[in-house]
Amino acid sequence: MRKMILLLVVGFGLNGLLLAASPVQNKIDCDAGGSAACFNLGHAYYKGKNIKKDYTQSVKYFQKSCELGKGFGCSLLGGMYAEGKGVKQDDFQAVKYYQKACDLGKDRGCGNLGFMYAEGKGVKQDDFQAVKYYQKSCDLFNGLGCNNLGVMYAEGKGIKQDDFQAVKYYQKACELGEGLGCRNLGIMYTEGIKQDYTQAVKYYQKSCDLGKGFGCGLLGVMYAEG
Repeated sequence: MRKMILLLVVGFGLNGLLLAASPVQNKIDCDAGGSAACFNLGHAYYKGKNIKKDYTQSVKYFQKSCELGKGFGCSLLGGMYAEGKGVKQDDFQAVKYYQKACDLGKDRGCGNLGFMYAEGKGVKQDDFQAVKYYQKSCDLFNGLGCNNLGVMYAEGKGIKQDDFQAVKYYQKACELGEGLGCRNLGIMYTEGIKQDYTQAVKYYQKSCDLGKGFGCGLLGVMYAEG
């Protein structure tokens, strides 16, 4: 039986978005109203990069960057509330900041807001709203948003069930480097649309190469069963 996976993104990997300025310089620039500097300082506190790790200070500077209109700061502030890091865990506040991040055009904010609607966390459960925000996240090229949209199509939640649309969005997720999309695409070739074990192995391999253990596990099953 197919089992697709729906996930929330609360990670803090920024792929080189941080500026090279020191925490001291970021503090000066943040105090002068620089949203990027506030964000960078919040991230430095989160990671303990050239400064002592301090989640409370991280929240403070993500908050300031968000207030200055930096969508990524809003998204990560939502993540802090969702995880209860540096602040009391609060799904309602998480939704608030994910919404603001999404309104500012940030893919992760939209994707995480979709997840909150799908799970009924901090907001009334609503699959239609979940689909809406996963779609927006995917349109902004967020791989996990595309994967989660594929799950909604595969399971017929908030939208008419459609395996071909599910494959479309898993494919996009995989192409965007989301290993979960590759894994789910492999499952569709194993159990969903026209069976093609060669294609299934291809996508399980890609999922595994992207560091997804469940992709590696399914790849092992394919080799074990021949």
